[in-house]
Amino acid sequence: MLVRTPLRFAGNISLTDSIDGGDGADTVTAELDTATVHQFGTLTNVEVLTLDYTAAGTFKANNISATTVNVTVSDGAETNVDIDNLATGITVDLENDDINNVALDYVDTKDATATIRFSTGTTVGAGTLTVTDAQTVNLQSHGGATHPGCAVTMMQLTLIFLTSLRRLLVRI
Repeated sequence: MLVRTPLRFAGNISLTDSIDGGDGADTVTAELDTATVHQFGTLTNVEVLTLDYTAAGTFKANNISATTVNVTVSDGAETNVDIDNLATGITVDLENDDINNVALDYVDTKDATATIRFSTGTTVGAGTLTVTDAQTVNLQSHGGATHPGCAVTMMQLTLIFLTSLRRLLVRI
């Protein structure tokens, strides 16, 4: 389906959902409202994907073209975030103080690079951040708030870079 954005999926995301954003800058927002596995069939020509976790579900990032994945929680409850099969080149923006524990699993390519931003003017405290299969991890702090940070666990890590435009506390 060729779409013009913004496009919002409320609830069920499934392998039968194939989205083509076409030309231009496109944004798709998907609500993960059940503690199950969610995955698009394909998501092409969409530059920004926003995942709104209202339940502790898992999102499989297979077959997505987005260069930025914004992660938020809109229901006001602390929620765990799990994203699997992220490709190198996708920036993950953690954008809400109700994000609790975050697990990011990258496609194991021997040189995968993760870029994770603690973003916006809202304080983001991610609890525990676990990054798997990324050899290089870039942690960045942006926005107007002080981010209390998180305990970080890195699997198969070679390099870590910290960039803080505001205060960011990281326990490794």
